[in-house]
Amino acid sequence: MFVLVLLICFSCTYHCTDAFCERLYKNPFWSPKTAKQRASEADIVIYGNVSESPCVKPIFRYQPVGTVSPPSNSTNLTSSFQPTTTPSVNNNTELRNNTNVCLSRRLYNVTLTVLCVIKGGTVPREVHLTNLGFGPEMCTYFTYNYMETIQSFHVYRGLTYVIFLGRDKGRSDREGFWPHNVNLQFAAMEITDEKFLKPIFEVAGGHAHSPPGMLANETLSICTPYIASAGTNHMKVLSLLFLLFLSGQTLM
Repeated sequence: MFVLVLLICFSCTYHCTDAFCERLYKNPFWSPKTAKQRASEADIVIYGNVSESPCVKPIFRYQPVGTVSPPSNSTNLTSSFQPTTTPSVNNNTELRNNTNVCLSRRLYNVTLTVLCVIKGGTVPREVHLTNLGFGPEMCTYFTYNYMETIQSFHVYRGLTYVIFLGRDKGRSDREGFWPHNVNLQFAAMEITDEKFLKPIFEVAGGHAHSPPGMLANETLSICTPYIASAGTNHMKVLSLLFLLFLSGQTLM
């Protein structure tokens, strides 16, 4: 049964022509790379908040639909008298309208407020990107230690992301950038905690800086040029002193 499921998945993927689908059959040796590896290969790496997007991440809520009260003459109240609930998706009209494009597999545009330029020179405070989302003929990929879902390809309003970018030659305005899908993996990764930025800063944050126009009180504490840990620097100093000592012994 498991083999049959794999064959069906492979068959569905095989007929897709997008580059994301070609990963499975056009290059049998393709394998996913970590965010750290892709950051080292990307030309531009930014950390930003999505200020404009037609997509809002779905929120599931539980709403009580009624309660069961014990009989008035009952003296034994047991755990069976509990409110009953049913799962319900947020019915906000704006939310439904905004998520339609996400559910219909169309590409869309987003605007980002750049919080930190981790790598790549000057990037404006605001960047406008096109052709994001889980579009037609796109495929997800999964293995035992790596999984993509449809949500992996969406950029949701109000959330923060690390995004790999390319730059149109000679341009630094908000329209002069495009999402760079390094290693045929989606350019944007949601960041739920700044601690997940550390591996990216380790390989790409040597010249990290805030975008132009950001006030001092708006600057993130993490958005500074990455410096190796004190322990690493200490070992380098000891090594240098040892070499100097050997040189002195040789001169004597």
